[in-house]
Amino acid sequence: MKSYLFIIAGLLPGLVSYSQEKQILKLLNEQLEKEIRFQQQDSVNYRGEHFEIVQPYTIHEGILSVAIKKRNLYDNSFFVEKQEVPLKLLNSVLKDINVLMEAEGKVVKITRTPEISKDVKDTVVHYTDLFFLHFCYEQQNEYLADALIKAFKKANLTIVKNGWYD
Repeated sequence: MKSYLFIIAGLLPGLVSYSQEKQILKLLNEQLEKEIRFQQQDSVNYRGEHFEIVQPYTIHEGILSVAIKKRNLYDNSFFVEKQEVPLKLLNSVLKDINVLMEAEGKVVKITRTPEISKDVKDTVVHYTDLFFLHFCYEQQNEYLADALIKAFKKANLTIVKNGWYD
């Protein structure tokens, strides 16, 4: 009987963490869908780049990722941009024009693939310390930072608010 209790006690933190990761995803994906609606409903006043969701926010083996399709402003072609970052390396959430998260070092992997070519040689990969959440329309949305901080804390991860400017 004791061995079963130890097994359950050992699995419990992982299950709690998984359910809290689901809360992070729910928060991010609801906001992403909201941003798409803003683009469609108020296209004239939309301040950011228009985009389509290719892959909503997911967390797989501790890696947060999202993929979107955007227009290249130089030649009007389209590309898919995928961002990936280990959740445990994110340390802050901030806003200037966009809401973004900052990581410890250049660990955010950004992969850009032209839509017309799936050839590996046309794919560009670079690393940065900024993970763009693609939220820029809504003003006075500091509640979002607070909700992310709370969700991360429940998942035993620590992030802080590092400036919030509308």
